[in-house]
Amino acid sequence: MAHAFDPSGWLTRFEDAGGWWVVVGPKITLGWMLNDLGNSGEEAARLWRELVNVPGHRAAVRETLLCHREG
Repeated sequence: MAHAFDPSGWLTRFEDAGGWWVVVGPKITLGWMLNDLGNSGEEAARLWRELVNVPGHRAAVRETLLCHREG
């Protein structure tokens, strides 16, 4: 049985791998800082694939970030 996607959990793992984001209006920019983080490049790639290759994940993370900004 597949587990429900948790966008907040994804964002936590993303941050742990050196990820950051900026929300300006309706636009969101995601990025990574990979200096001195060991295997974070591999984790970043895995997280990115999870975000863009699984239907609905990108929209869920976007909604979470936009709500967080407003909240």
